[in-house]
This record gives sequence, C-alpha cells and structure tokens, in this order.
Amino acid sequence: MKALLSRILPILITMIITGCNNDIFIDDEHPSITEIEIPDQGNKSITFQTSQLKSIEIAFYNDATFDCTLFDHTGDIYNKYDDRNYIYLYEISSSMPKITRMLAENDDVAFEVTRTGENELTISSIMNMTGYDVHGSIMLSYTYKEEFIAFSILPSPDGPTLYSIKGLSYNKASLSQGFSDEQSTPFRIINETQSATKQVFNPQQHCTTMVIFNTNGMDRLKLDPDAEMPVVEIPSYIHRDDAEEIAGGFNGREIQFSREIIVTDTPDNALINGGSFNVDYPVEVPPMSARELNLSINRIIMRANGELTLVNNRNDKEIKLPFVVTVMQPYNYSCKWEEATIDE
Repeated sequence: MKALLSRILPILITMIITGCNNDIFIDDEHPSITEIEIPDQGNKSITFQTSQLKSIEIAFYNDATFDCTLFDHTGDIYNKYDDRNYIYLYEISSSMPKITRMLAENDDVAFEVTRTGENELTISSIMNMTGYDVHGSIMLSYTYKEEFIAFSILPSPDGPTLYSIKGLSYNKASLSQGFSDEQSTPFRIINETQSATKQVFNPQQHCTTMVIFNTNGMDRLKLDPDAEMPVVEIPSYIHRDDAEEIAGGFNGREIQFSREIIVTDTPDNALINGGSFNVDYPVEVPPMSARELNLSINRIIMRANGELTLVNNRNDKEIKLPFVVTVMQPYNYSCKWEEATIDE
C-alpha cells in the first residue's frame, strides 16, 4: 500500500497544482500575419497574443532614422524622440503610461502604429517619398518567446523626392597619399611589307587622371536629373622646383562632380621633369620588322574624407553624407620605342 501511495502521490500533487494555476497552460498564439505591405495612405492590422507579453518594439531598417512621437491613451503627447532607429510602444518594466499611438516621420517618410485594441496593432502609411520600399519590424517579446512582424511602407505615387547636390567640404587633415608605377606596352607595330612605315604615339590619353567619389548612403537617394552637378575641388599634385618631395594637396584644381568614375586630362604642371603629356613620339619601322613602345607611368594616389551637402527639392532641407575621394594622378612618364621580333 505504501509503495502504491508513493507512486500515486506525486501525480495527485501535480494535478492539484495545475488545476489551481492557470499560468501553467499558456494559450500560445502567433501573430495573425508576419509580413505586411502598407500601400500609400493605407493601413493594415495585426492581432497578437497578450498573455505573458513583456514588450512591443518597433525597429527601422537600412540605416533609416525617424523622429518618433508617442501618444498616451488620452491622445496627449507623452514624449518625443529624435533620430531613432527603434522605439518601444510597450515595455512592462517601464514607468511610461499606456501608449496607444506612435508617429514616426522624417523628411521623406511618415507612418503611424496604433494600438487599436488590447491585442491589435494597426500600421498606417502617411507618405513615402523615397521612391522605394521602407522596411521595419515589430518585435513582440514574451517571457518565453519572441515574435517578429516585418512591414514595408510602399512608395507614394507622387514620389520620389528628388535631391540636388549643393557642394562639398573636406577634412583637409585626412589627406593621405601613396604611389604606383605602371609598365606597359600599349602600342606594337609589325611591318611585313618591303617598304618602311612610320607611326606616331601620343601618351596623353594614357596619362589621364582618374577621380572616384565614394559616398555612403547616396544609393538610396534619387538625384534630380535636371539639376547640374556642382564644380568641386579635388586633391592634386603640382610640381614646384623648390619642393623636396612629391606631395599632394588642395591646390585649387576643380572638376564637375559625378557619381561615375571621372577620367580627365592631367595638367602639364604635374610633370616633375617639365615638358608635356601631349607629345608625339614617332617611329620608323623598316621592312619586315617590328617595333613596340615601352610606356612607364608614375602616379600619386591621393585620398581625402569630407561631407557632401544635398538639398531636398521638396522642402529645401539639407542633408550631409560622408564621402571619400580618390585621385590617381600621373606625375612622370617615359616612352621608348624598342625592336621586337616580327613573329611575336
């Protein structure tokens, strides 16, 4: 009898405990939807489990930040937060009152998340002038799990917002430099005739300066196609007889800004030995022979950091984006015609 009671007693105790404690059995539910697309000025609602809920967090993706305004259950503003990439709508450990609405907005996007019921959230689009989907998520944290709802605010038909590049500024102390040497044989002449032939090589097109502006964040902005790109300064090298070393600087050289790779002629004042890049190097190739050109180019590679200023054409607000400019500029070259075998 004692052995039987020892086996039955734990079962009876468990039945009594679970019968008196509703928290042992949790009505586990998933959100009614986990991926949402919100059309322009439209809205979508989600229902979710409230049992064991600890927090509701809204996060914004792709480096987007928003000014967020929280409203309490009376409709009054509880607080405002600037430049946030996440915000809490509810947090059980916080002293904030019951928040029923959150307004998120920046220069191009505005939307709301409203607690339309105890277990219901509604996302409403006000505008999206970016020209692309704006992504975010809602994380529901429970004592024993987490649920995620991904949402996308679709572009407004009147968008996108267009931007114009106003100008740039440099952190001149960030200027750095390196060097490269290039050896090539860009020109080869084979004369298989019985008469001599003449050719001319001009190195100018091979001694161009290459400029690259690398701007983080510009890919998500649409530039006004009718706006003219500004003329901006770039680092450059100018040879001076009294200088002891080859060093780049800000010497007033300007080019028109571009998001593409810029290839431009190199001024002759960069040559350390004087002369010009625009020089013809002639050669006469005898019958049944060949000549090839050996070209050597020495370049200085300059890099500098700065900020690019863009203007929102819709509201004239300015934004600044960091950039790095790279300038690869020749400062010396040599050309030499040499004999080559005709069968190569």
